[in-house]
Amino acid sequence: MATTTQASKSNVWTPSFMVKVPLLRTGARKLRNVPLICRPRQLWEASFRHQPPRIPQFPTYKLISTGFTAVDVFKESLCSPKDFSKDETNAVVIIPGFGAPANNYYSMADELRKLMHYNVYVSVVPVTVQTWLRTIGGRPVTPVLQLLDDEVQKACSQSGTSKVSLVAHSAGGWIARIYLGQVPYPSGGTAHAWSGDRFVSKLVCLGTPHRSDEGVARKNMQFVNENYPGAYHDHVEYVNMVGDGGSVAEQKGAAWRFWDTDWLPRVSYRLTDRSIGNGAVEGDGVVPLSVGFLEGSTHNIRLKDVWHSPTSAGTWYGHSSVVQYWSSFL
Repeated sequence: MATTTQASKSNVWTPSFMVKVPLLRTGARKLRNVPLICRPRQLWEASFRHQPPRIPQFPTYKLISTGFTAVDVFKESLCSPKDFSKDETNAVVIIPGFGAPANNYYSMADELRKLMHYNVYVSVVPVTVQTWLRTIGGRPVTPVLQLLDDEVQKACSQSGTSKVSLVAHSAGGWIARIYLGQVPYPSGGTAHAWSGDRFVSKLVCLGTPHRSDEGVARKNMQFVNENYPGAYHDHVEYVNMVGDGGSVAEQKGAAWRFWDTDWLPRVSYRLTDRSIGNGAVEGDGVVPLSVGFLEGSTHNIRLKDVWHSPTSAGTWYGHSSVVQYWSSFL
């Protein structure tokens, strides 16, 4: 039979088949005796709720008025919001991140259309969860590349322009780099090159891991970085942005505790970059800053208090204030 121990003021002790969990408070509510095998989601959500999500603060810089702070880590120069009413008609294609369906990005696309006064064609590559399932386990991302090419051709046709701007979230960034290239990409005994640089003027990457030590992603990453290192195409403007909303402090103690708020981000960071140790790490909760920038890019920008995805604990790349900022680079 399971035994119990006495509760203290700072910690709640559970039966021996359960786990010692720090007392978490949300207002007057308390989380007590949470069996991890039964309620992992409640435990993880509560671990974020005891510290309210950080909302991007208005910056101290006069150059930005978009609701958060951004720092160009290479150039120390920033753009002001763009007036798209005076801009020539062009097209923007949004590439979703790994595993995310296109409908997760419709609100981002709508926000971009409003900012552009509906003068610019904006679309999302129509990937589904089923599309991504065909690429798991390190398999070729050819299904996504083909949909991307179809959408770029459609955008050129519908907008009457010869080139589009790509906005790529997470894995969509390195997938876009494959699309731009001329080296045949191997897939199931065949190989194909899209040479998409002919149709793309700008590539804006949001929270993209441009290198990864994760086993399932290593093969694709190796192909990208061996054949198209850095900002490879001179006639394409590369812009990389990574948030620091999910930054973690230096690890204290010998072991991680998976009910700590820092546990999941740190695991993700170390899977992506094995050189990361127990010190403080800056990143968006999924992608560390150390892998989010490309050498030779026009801009490599850190976004303060911005998180990786719409399900993160705080404001993500698709939030209206953040969209207003990165749209200035299109």
